[in-house]
Amino acid sequence: MKGFLQTALLASLPLGLMATPAAAEPFQALSIDLDFNISRTPLSADLTPHPGKEIVVFGRNESQAHQVAVLAVVDGKLQLVDRFAMGEEYFAYDISEQKKSEHTLYFLAHDHVGRYQYPQQKGEARLFAFADVSSIYRIKRSNFMRQIDFIHDFNNDGASDIMLADFTELHVWLSQHEGGHKKVSLDIGSHSVLNGVELNASPAQVFTLDLNQDGRLDIAHLHEGRLHLYYAHKRHFEHQEVAIRDGIHSIDWWDQLGDDGQPLDQSDLKYRKLERFEDINGDAIPDLVVRYTQSSGVFDRSNDYEIYYGSLDKQRQLSYANKADTQVSADGTLTDLQLQDIDGDGRLEVMVASFELGVSQVISALLASSIDQDILLYWQNTQGQFPQKPSLDYETEMNFSISKGRASDPLVMLADINGDGRQDLLFSEDNDTLVYRINQGQKTFARSQKQKLTLPQSGSYISSTDINDDGKNDLLLYYGQLDKPELKRRLSLLFAR
Repeated sequence: MKGFLQTALLASLPLGLMATPAAAEPFQALSIDLDFNISRTPLSADLTPHPGKEIVVFGRNESQAHQVAVLAVVDGKLQLVDRFAMGEEYFAYDISEQKKSEHTLYFLAHDHVGRYQYPQQKGEARLFAFADVSSIYRIKRSNFMRQIDFIHDFNNDGASDIMLADFTELHVWLSQHEGGHKKVSLDIGSHSVLNGVELNASPAQVFTLDLNQDGRLDIAHLHEGRLHLYYAHKRHFEHQEVAIRDGIHSIDWWDQLGDDGQPLDQSDLKYRKLERFEDINGDAIPDLVVRYTQSSGVFDRSNDYEIYYGSLDKQRQLSYANKADTQVSADGTLTDLQLQDIDGDGRLEVMVASFELGVSQVISALLASSIDQDILLYWQNTQGQFPQKPSLDYETEMNFSISKGRASDPLVMLADINGDGRQDLLFSEDNDTLVYRINQGQKTFARSQKQKLTLPQSGSYISSTDINDDGKNDLLLYYGQLDKPELKRRLSLLFAR
């Protein structure tokens, strides 16, 4: 959901929680106004010799050329340290982490990948040819760029590999010690749908993670009820299959067509979709997080999240039960799933948004241009079970503009702003106040404290990062169409003190 947030209404905390003394404002606000509108979420990466990470900003100027600005904190100020323009043949970008604190910025065209290099002196080129590629993206000109996850280090050699889908296969260009790349093709076809006379194609859902704890990055893909696992080696992948519960899909139900070529009937819908494939309970074995949708009509739908824990037998073979080991459920429709280790114990907690989608809610939303939304947090116990009711519940409002056709995402963020290893809660209030609650451990957060700031109307325009590597999350802010026009060129950094 995209749009703006006008008010975040915070519910009271559990009884017995004592107020904490007022603290100094946690953020120092730094801002810079560029000479072009910012169009994408800024990235943070270590690209230059300047201390800490830089901020990479994307946009277009009045002549409609792609603009890339690299910003850094120099002498306590947010300053421009590099700036260059790009042609419209580039439509995507990605960041690669080659070492612990060293990154490289890559740009994707339809037939090659370009690599950014910070200039050592004025006038030096910024982009260098990195590899020739081919993929499903047959885009020769684009008026905007997106971030696509196409750069990885599968074989753990410290050099960047490339992963891109074609219509029938997934291609990986593995870096080689002697230089260049070795192309490996995996039997993972893209998702193609014939909709009338149009063919819509998109890359298949794949997950990248270290499956066997050998330091290499592996690939997992769900196809026809079986998990296909591709274990990375220096020059190839080893394939294995794992059976899972029947009826779990890799695409959303609204992208699935029935035998008649029409969307699925929502009056009697039961549909499971694999959302995440990662370790949830901290045992270093990947688990399945499945969204289970049940619907008896457009206004009667529920989403639960089922979790199937992975296990290894004596031969170290991976398996999953046919019944979920635990689940997260609530009244209303759940969405915006977040999995984070809130308290630093190695196990992931769940944060989801919940809202009622009935006729009365739709009418009320049309009249008030807003709809109530709850933010629910669930902690798992030591046995990996999530409770039937949320551990904490906060109330927010999701707003939207009918005239501009944009819905809002309330700002609800988990970020460690004081460096204690626990995730704190951040909200916005009236677009000029940041509300924060410090994580006190034991599933409790301190009472609200506030800092006056100029915030974007959309919570999705705020992201967190650690710019100076001090263990505290800083915030990056940019502004969109629902904000004042003069703010569209502004990048703000909220520096955690």
